[in-house]
Amino acid sequence: MAIYRNIPLGGSFDNPSDTSLGRHSNYGDRYHVPVGTGRQNLADEGSYFSAITPTPGTGIVDGVVTTFVETTPSVVIYNGSSKRLFLDFLRLTITVAPVGGTRVRFTTTIDDGNRYTSGGTALTINNVNMDSAVSATGVAAYKGAITATAASGSRRIIADTMFRWGTIGIVGDVYEMVYGEPAVATNTPVATVSTFSKGLPPVVVGPGDSFVMVQWEASQSTAPTSAVEMGFYLR
Repeated sequence: MAIYRNIPLGGSFDNPSDTSLGRHSNYGDRYHVPVGTGRQNLADEGSYFSAITPTPGTGIVDGVVTTFVETTPSVVIYNGSSKRLFLDFLRLTITVAPVGGTRVRFTTTIDDGNRYTSGGTALTINNVNMDSAVSATGVAAYKGAITATAASGSRRIIADTMFRWGTIGIVGDVYEMVYGEPAVATNTPVATVSTFSKGLPPVVVGPGDSFVMVQWEASQSTAPTSAVEMGFYLR
């Protein structure tokens, strides 16, 4: 019997038992027709999750960080599940503007182990498929003035992204990071409310690993407060 919605219990990088004819690329990859567009197929099988600010419309204040200090991040995601976590996008909407900083910057790393120690606010994680009972058990996401452990020797810096330079953040600004979509790039340094979207490298957080993002602005005296929207899937 064919399987559509059930996720297989196991898998391998190659499938030596598949000898059926089909359409293939010049590298031998099989062509297929996706179910729907975007992430609908992941949502349909129960693998896609959102993580948002617990109280809609109420932001979470960050710590005052003026340099890239890895023990004071703005976002930490720990993958305590048995599956890999693929980060899809992360969107921040400013609800209270910072004071003093003129370069909005985010430096992103991945690392072994659980880097979260204390502080911040736990985000609300939900499966986006109302028909699915699958949960993101073991995944924890935090935003705010976080205290993290020191980076391990395995830590990897994967992105260093600037959204504003020469102008301070404004209430209503939206900073969006889309992972695995390098073509996305909208930005402007003008001192008006703006929506920024940038493509970053794909992010894969393995079981027992952490995603850590430091928001820092030179010369800032008061950190920004922002609401959070995030999408990720487990496979």
